[in-house]
Amino acid sequence: MDGQDSQRAITRRAGVVAAIGVVLALAAAGASYRLAAGSALQEIAAAGQVRLAAQARALADTVARFEQVPFVLSLDPDVADALAQPGDTGRLATLDAKLARIAEGSRADAIYLTDAGGLTIAASNYDKPWSFVGDNYAQRPYVGDALATGAGRFYAIGLRSRVPGFYLSRSVGGAGVVVAKFLLDAVEREWESATNAVMVTDEHGIVILSSRAGWKYRALIPLSVEDRAAVIALQQYGDHAFPALGRLPGLRLSEPLPFPGWTIHYVADTRPATARATDAALAVGAVMAMGVLVILWLDQRRLRAAAEMRARAAETRALAVARDALEAEVAARTSALRATQDELVHAAKMAALGQMSAAIAHEVNQPLAAIRTYIASARLLIERGGLAEATANLGQIDDLVGRMAALTGELKVFARKSDRRREALPLSRPLGRAIALVEPRLRHDGVDFQPRIDEAAWVEGDELRLQQVFVNLLRNALDALQGRPGAALRLIAEAEGTMWRVSVEDNGPGIAGDAMGRLFDPFFTTKPIGEGLGLGLSISYGIVAEHGGQIRAENVAGGGARFIVELPALLRHAGMTTDG
Repeated sequence: MDGQDSQRAITRRAGVVAAIGVVLALAAAGASYRLAAGSALQEIAAAGQVRLAAQARALADTVARFEQVPFVLSLDPDVADALAQPGDTGRLATLDAKLARIAEGSRADAIYLTDAGGLTIAASNYDKPWSFVGDNYAQRPYVGDALATGAGRFYAIGLRSRVPGFYLSRSVGGAGVVVAKFLLDAVEREWESATNAVMVTDEHGIVILSSRAGWKYRALIPLSVEDRAAVIALQQYGDHAFPALGRLPGLRLSEPLPFPGWTIHYVADTRPATARATDAALAVGAVMAMGVLVILWLDQRRLRAAAEMRARAAETRALAVARDALEAEVAARTSALRATQDELVHAAKMAALGQMSAAIAHEVNQPLAAIRTYIASARLLIERGGLAEATANLGQIDDLVGRMAALTGELKVFARKSDRRREALPLSRPLGRAIALVEPRLRHDGVDFQPRIDEAAWVEGDELRLQQVFVNLLRNALDALQGRPGAALRLIAEAEGTMWRVSVEDNGPGIAGDAMGRLFDPFFTTKPIGEGLGLGLSISYGIVAEHGGQIRAENVAGGGARFIVELPALLRHAGMTTDG
């Protein structure tokens, strides 16, 4: 083979090696991209699911607080009297003013009362140009639903105000319906500050709330003729045409809300996943490309060296005897075998390097969970023979889990809906569970807490509702003590004649004189705006009254406040006697 043939062979081999290297680099980069993209999308989906659940709970809690307003008003005697005497203009005027005050205190957009036919007879906006008084809303589902089932929910654009809102209604003994309209724009404004998009759709798939203004009143999928006709017939969303939303810019996660047909969606931005996958693919591709260049350089060097050796051997063979030629051929073949062996070794090394690079690119993007640290610590202690220390650590973890499980159990009991079933029960049971619920805050705030409960105290009542009363009183006392040095709280349950008297006493600032007479009024609160609707003490008052008892408040000499709950004693359990 002459010099030109050798050069052509070297060039052809270089092309083959380069082509194989490019194919391997592309394959490794593609695999790395898919692994990194899949891992990143799983992380985004997991984080998005947590945020979605949090947003769903927040929205449900907001609506639950709103629902207290029409519920409490449906029990108001002024509302019932207005329905009973719709011609009494003086009574209606008084109710208008009352509804206006409650709307302002509860942040409602409007509160109004309709008769059974849907005609509005009183409204919080009675003195506004857009007053609802005299309007008939019988065509709105929240009127018929409340009369039929006791309560109604409806989200729509106002027929008169043209402002969208959530309408919550309650039946007033079947004689009429009290309606409260709340705006959810504050929820949307909070969503707008988030990086990812959040939206809520109704039963037809129409977007009614969204962090992106351009998505509102668009449909996730084109509406059917029947759905479009149903929405238009109710005049639910004004004159919107409900165009399809189209492809969403990200990963959509969804969760149903506890309202008929409502679904909350979280659209997570997937660009970070694409960027991470691209970075991983580029890193692996770069490593593979460098490997191909190294292999190509080594192979070219070897081939040139072989060509030069063959050229020298050819010159030697022309001058040497057959023995020299045979030795030269043996040397050339030995060199070729050695070169082939070197090539195989390099190829194996590069394949392993590609696999390790892809694995590293995948693993370094995974978050290190704290649980691995604990497991690694326990493993290390065991390997070193520190079984006692490892066992002690596990015991501490078990204690923490037990405490958390106990608190979770109390929270589940507290959250369960009451069936209003009366039973004979020791007063220590609802008191003990109420104390367990506030115990973490007692420790956190460093409050000196001294309970004294007479184990002979038995009453007949609803345990969950009594527990709610005591939790309200303990939390109010802790709020009054917040940030106060030397904070102290006392809870005493003792006999008072034929009653059991429970007193909750703090050494806080006490109750202002102008607030003392209004403590148990609905919607009255001394807390900052946004920290409550002022219904806790009002509800507690009603629960205690239902149990035949009474609740009152007083200031303590020397500073502080005391709330006193008195409940009729269950004599056969308490071991008490009465005259007569």
